[in-house]
Amino acid sequence: THAALVNSMMAYRSHLTSIIDRVYVHLNLPSRGELDTALKRIQELRRENRKLQREMSRLASVEDELEGLRKETGKLARQVAALSKPAAKKPTRAKRA
Repeated sequence: THAALVNSMMAYRSHLTSIIDRVYVHLNLPSRGELDTALKRIQELRRENRKLQREMSRLASVEDELEGLRKETGKLARQVAALSKPAAKKPTRAKRA
């Protein structure tokens, strides 16, 4: 039957893969499973790297905004200090007797 043929083909493929993996081990080469694991890890690192780059960009814009607010706060503090100083007394003229 068709199912038996497919099952036999899958078993053959699995057996062939195990033979190839053993050959790779003897040749001191990474097996297919090891390559798959390495490629998955590389992809995870790429995703993490993109995420960290987006976060760094967001933090840089927040830092720029914070620096602008610091400058504005300093300017306002100087204005308040200038307004809080007592007004210089005008010299009064001596009254004539």
